[in-house]
Amino acid sequence: MCGILFRLSPGLAATPKTPRAPNTEVLRLSRATLPLLFDHVASMVSRRGPDAQTLVEFQVPSQTSPMNAALFSSVLHLRGSCVVAQPRTHRESGSLFCWNGELFTEDEGLKVDEGVSDTDVLFNAIFNQQLATSFKDSLLATLSSLRGPWAIVVYHAPSSTLYFGRDMLGRRSLLVHLPNIGATSESLQDPGFWISSVAGSIEDRGKSQEADTSGDDGASEASKEGDSGWDDSDNFWHELPANGIYSVCLDEVDLFAGKEEFKRHLKHYPWIISEANQSDVSLASPTNPILNKTVPTPSDLPQYRQFQDTTNSLEIPSPPTEAAQEALDTFTKNLSNSVAARVQTIVQQAKLKNEEQEPLAVLFSGGLDCMVLAALAAKSLPAGSSIDLLNVAFDNPRVRKAAADAVLLQSKKDKKAGKKVKGKKGPTAEENQDNAVTEPVVPVVSESNPPSATYPSHLFAVPDRKTGRKGYEELKRTYPEIIWRFVEIDIEFEEAVRLRPWVMGLVNPLESVMDLSIAMAFWFASRGRGNIVDEAGERTAYQTTAKVLLSGLGADEQLGGYNRHRKNFDNYGWEGLIAELQKDVSRISKRNLGRDDRIVSDHGREIRFPYLSEQLITHLSSVPVQIKTDPRLPRGVGDKLLLRQMALSLGLGRASVEVKRAVQFGARSAKMEDGRETGTMNVSI
Repeated sequence: MCGILFRLSPGLAATPKTPRAPNTEVLRLSRATLPLLFDHVASMVSRRGPDAQTLVEFQVPSQTSPMNAALFSSVLHLRGSCVVAQPRTHRESGSLFCWNGELFTEDEGLKVDEGVSDTDVLFNAIFNQQLATSFKDSLLATLSSLRGPWAIVVYHAPSSTLYFGRDMLGRRSLLVHLPNIGATSESLQDPGFWISSVAGSIEDRGKSQEADTSGDDGASEASKEGDSGWDDSDNFWHELPANGIYSVCLDEVDLFAGKEEFKRHLKHYPWIISEANQSDVSLASPTNPILNKTVPTPSDLPQYRQFQDTTNSLEIPSPPTEAAQEALDTFTKNLSNSVAARVQTIVQQAKLKNEEQEPLAVLFSGGLDCMVLAALAAKSLPAGSSIDLLNVAFDNPRVRKAAADAVLLQSKKDKKAGKKVKGKKGPTAEENQDNAVTEPVVPVVSESNPPSATYPSHLFAVPDRKTGRKGYEELKRTYPEIIWRFVEIDIEFEEAVRLRPWVMGLVNPLESVMDLSIAMAFWFASRGRGNIVDEAGERTAYQTTAKVLLSGLGADEQLGGYNRHRKNFDNYGWEGLIAELQKDVSRISKRNLGRDDRIVSDHGREIRFPYLSEQLITHLSSVPVQIKTDPRLPRGVGDKLLLRQMALSLGLGRASVEVKRAVQFGARSAKMEDGRETGTMNVSI
């Protein structure tokens, strides 16, 4: 993994040769601070890749006026015997290459042998192929063969052309700023053309748009149906659409002509799914996200007798047909291969470098999606491997106050009713799902007043902590050959408030309350700093050393895990459910994977998404809808039915009936100060 920063600016001004040490404060972007932006963003990019940082400057011949280009990259070393610094230079042509990604060979695509850097493999494939075609054709053909997450910036020196883009699913972040001198809006004007993995700054927003909350865990404006191109907001930074590769001939552009004129110089090479529609200006899609739209007939739908009596406890039914069993077997095989490809690089690196194997980490709530990933990772790693289950919980004073008020109100009602209340204590974590506590305390944390003294553990007994502990115990019982560490990451309110602007700088250009709530949970979880609690209740401070984190994103979208999927079925039947699932699968690239990449990578770690394997998406898209999800069945059974059946086969009986809960509510990172906030509101810093 790496971070990328490119700037094209007018004139011959030099760029600082060595970016300053990583910042500890977020930059508030304004006309006064704009000259500091390259230095600041370079330091943020450096946090993504602590193993190597390189800056290359070059002059761009121009038909209009002289231009200076700077390309900076940082590297997190995860593959190969030695660090491969970037940007890489092609000696014969003087071209430059920056790559942020991972190549995973599951069934097809560009092959990467064990112990070899995928950066070297891709570089050689692009530049050293003896093709009787143009560089553009070589680049597009190679990118079409990739499997895995990536973002890329390539400068082809002979043609002065810059190519840049992201994988079809948008799993790696890439932001852009187009030259906007002469704009009539209130936006911050800058004639430079920028590309970066991260913004690392807060902007004074102009007129902003509300977020799209059609996804239960929060998709922002880019998720809206039909938004397939560049957004027109006044933000300085914009997320590059993951709809293909873009190129621009740098020696033809005039940076002072404005944004719209610059856009006219951009060429777009889109992803094409059907071979019949492919041309020399397109990329072959690595996956087929077009769903099987066959509407099930009554004879296709099994009748589940055990659920006719609603008093029965939840139980996952077995696949009712041979076709359903075959779909489950293929799903299990493909997801197992996807997990194995994403975790076995850890084992390979340890062998290659003759070092102790680093742990794998999982963003862990104890829910269905992450439990299945943890189990499959356990089956893919050798005995004795370590897996850190990163479980985050926030002390939410608003929830605490509401609970205290409820206790006080009940006490008054009891007294009014003539009941005697003798030393009533606050409910325990197991007694109260909402974690009500009686102490209406907003503690002050300092060196003389440590957190453990003022933040008792029950303040962090949030819903995800409870399910997380249960999931941890189930994994230990089922896969005892693995060293499991349940890392309790407790975030005090004061720390959350103090670091909120920093996280918002990483979320940028997104700006909704929901984006920030989710990002806060992911940033603190992926920091990996917490405590291990032994069976005697003793707490030991722990900091994970894992460089690779697994995320369960993608399961809900493909397998009908959201409440709105059930609502669409109730309102519009199977046709409505299929249509809603198709929307979700089609807009996965706009579901803020770039945001999650920016958040996790800030700690020098890499996030990987096994549910978003290209092979897995193609398979699940072909499976009839009633096999994947059956909204006729109760919540915790019918939603993500196919995944629940897999969980059961993996020995995860408890997890197989776990009901979905959005991370910002499970960890209590949402509505920490204002209960009237909604996810669609924009954040004010």
